[in-house]
Amino acid sequence: MCVIPLLLTNSSFPLTSSSSSCISSSIVIVNVKMITEMGAYVQLLEYNNIEGMILLSELSRRRIRSIHKLIRVGKAEVVMVIRVDKEKGYIDLSKRRVSPEDIAKTEERFNKAKAVHSTLRHMSYRLQTPMAQLYKRIAWPLYKKHGHCYDAFQLAVADPEAVFKEPVVISLEEMKEATDFIRQKMTPQPLKVRADIQVTCFSYEGVEAIRAALIAGQALSTELTPIKVQLIAPPLYVMLTTTLDKAAGVAALNAALDAIKTVLEAKGGRLQIKSAPSVTTDHDESELARMLHGGAADGEEDEEDEDEDKGEEDNEEGMGDGEFPSGGLAGGADFEATAASEAAAAASAAAARVGAASRRTTGELDAKSSSSSSASASASSAAASKTIEMISGDKSPSSSSSSSFSTPAASSEPGGDITFTGKKKVKKVVAAIEEE
Repeated sequence: MCVIPLLLTNSSFPLTSSSSSCISSSIVIVNVKMITEMGAYVQLLEYNNIEGMILLSELSRRRIRSIHKLIRVGKAEVVMVIRVDKEKGYIDLSKRRVSPEDIAKTEERFNKAKAVHSTLRHMSYRLQTPMAQLYKRIAWPLYKKHGHCYDAFQLAVADPEAVFKEPVVISLEEMKEATDFIRQKMTPQPLKVRADIQVTCFSYEGVEAIRAALIAGQALSTELTPIKVQLIAPPLYVMLTTTLDKAAGVAALNAALDAIKTVLEAKGGRLQIKSAPSVTTDHDESELARMLHGGAADGEEDEEDEDEDKGEEDNEEGMGDGEFPSGGLAGGADFEATAASEAAAAASAAAARVGAASRRTTGELDAKSSSSSSASASASSAAASKTIEMISGDKSPSSSSSSSFSTPAASSEPGGDITFTGKKKVKKVVAAIEEE
């Protein structure tokens, strides 16, 4: 990994062969300066604000409806370097090729580098020492020894002499200034250590065995490493602890897992470690919150489904053969009009069927006498009138019920079809059929 200090000078950063090989195919932090039809012009913050470009085709894997919804001027973005033109000085970048894990790691690395740069800039200002010399004598040797200068600075809070020794070249005045600033600005932050487990027990004790095992693991909590167990969704659980020392937090969770396994296996259960104890990131925290919230939402949906089922059962029970009040339903006139229109439609359909049957019978039995045809038509008319009466409800089996509806009298217009409502509709239908 090539380490280039942040903002060493205000002069332009030359794109030499060494620098281009350094940044090619790497993940960098950029600041958006301008958005055009071809893409977005940005500045690489870790490389002295040299200019690069995110092509329009490299912004998103999906269809782009509005470029301003994907990227905004002044916002910091995590991108990948895909091409470097050393002759023209062009740097092509891609946003769509960066995964969420790479974004989290790059942001963490960038924030650490900013803290280191802030410390060295403070030392340079107070001691009137060029920043490039401080990087060469202090920062870069600490990068090689501890992996990152930020981690070395955190250790220097407790024991600065153990950290600022060879190969670091630093004076007592510089060490004192650096230690004071680190203790003021870079106090160690609590770390969250997490482990995902699956706990099952199919013996007689069942849930009680699981409960006893989890309590045994949680009992190993201390003031420095408090252990909490949270349910995600049975049988998945998550164990969390917050500590200033990463190694101590991992060791505490491992001890708790051993205690849970011992108690659970003694009662016929089983412990399966889905994820070993490790320090969580912001992405892991958001995923955990989503899972916990998703489990609660599923529970609420189940309760809503049960309530809906119960409501449907109550409605089914309430729809028995009850009697209507003597005054009728609210909006009785609309109900009567609807019933009358449905009865009229049914009567018309029955009359049409009777006429068709009569014509079909007449055609088939053309050789027979007219008396037989009239008898058949009379029989069909009687059957139709009986069907209409059953439809209209005048002779329904429940005619003895106390509920009844009054309908308006029949009306007709000269020269038009007969319209009918109420109890006289059956006689009108029969008379019309006999006339035909």
